[in-house]
Amino acid sequence: MKIAYDGTDYEFDLDDITNKQAQVIYVTFERMTLLDLESGLAAGNPNALTAIFWLMLTQNGVKVAPADVDFKIVKFGNAVQEAYNAELKAKAEAEKAEKRPKGSRAVSQT
Repeated sequence: MKIAYDGTDYEFDLDDITNKQAQVIYVTFERMTLLDLESGLAAGNPNALTAIFWLMLTQNGVKVAPADVDFKIVKFGNAVQEAYNAELKAKAEAEKAEKRPKGSRAVSQT
């Protein structure tokens, strides 16, 4: 998914987490597992948001120690939610387009 945060677009995919990254998150953020990370993100857990922010930076080539990560947590949480919603919408539209009979066109409802 593409997360737009503080004027920059970041690519992020939790499925791309490596074992080493998962281990760093587990050790650094109070034994947080991948399931804890996902549920903590939904709950607004600051450790989960910090781990996701660090992972996002890492996936985009930014080298920073997890303990040195500082960011606007509410703004980032909102950016993640917006990116997630946009991804869900795109998937729903793609599924709808696949189900449409060949030769038919989508009708705008605006």
